Amino acid sequence: MIKKMYLQKLFGAILIVAMCFSMFAGLFSTAETSAVSTGTTTVSVIIGGDNAPVIETITPNSGPTDGGTVITITGRDLDYVTEVTLDGLACTNIIIINSTTIKCTTPAHPAGAVDVVVTTVEGWTFTKVGGFTYIAKPKPPLPLPPDTGLFSLGNFGTVTSYDIFFIAAILLVVGGVMFLVACKNKRSTYKHGGEKRSKKTKSAKKR
Repeated sequence: MIKKMYLQKLFGAILIVAMCFSMFAGLFSTAETSAVSTGTTTVSVIIGGDNAPVIETITPNSGPTDGGTVITITGRDLDYVTEVTLDGLACTNIIIINSTTIKCTTPAHPAGAVDVVVTTVEGWTFTKVGGFTYIAKPKPPLPLPPDTGLFSLGNFGTVTSYDIFFIAAILLVVGGVMFLVACKNKRSTYKHGGEKRSKKTKSAKKR
């Protein structure tokens, strides 16, 4: 009886060990199968440049306050630039040509000079102080007020201020001509009278 109980316990222990081994073997098999099915995956990571970017020139360096100016920034280590700002406002449509040239479109901004800042993926920044100047559009000339007329002449129309100026100019010219003619006639009359008096003086001496 004792021997039978001992065999049962032994058999139960062996069964438990076998079950545990089977469970662990299944886990290892699943992990191995997963690793094999996954295979090798290539991941591209942008590390960025080791040097800070540098802005040398900005062309053009001025534009309207409405924005929309496409500027070309040249310098060094610009190939990892992810942001361009003008006085804190983001430049749009950033195009990286190469490590020395990028392009972008300016945002709208009030008139005046602003700083241009480029930022790379690693956080490097470079500031071009006063690199771009916003220029305000010239104000259009004020239109002349409509001339509604000073007074009406009935069927002949309305006399406007422009008509008065035109008539005054004509009168000024005519008056000047008449004044010159009068002065010329006066000098001619005075000269003729002097000749007559000189002749009377000569006749008196003969007597």
